[in-house]
Amino acid sequence: MRDIFKTLMALLVVASGFFIGFYFGEEKVRSKISDFQKDREEA
Repeated sequence: MRDIFKTLMALLVVASGFFIGFYFGEEKVRSKISDFQKDREEA
């Protein structure tokens, strides 16, 4: 039973790490895109 619990916790940690990394990576991409949108509005 403990092995199943450890496996589920490991999967949870890996999945949460992936989603946190994906979220922050997406924020970087959005910050770059917003600069292009500002340039487009000024033109």
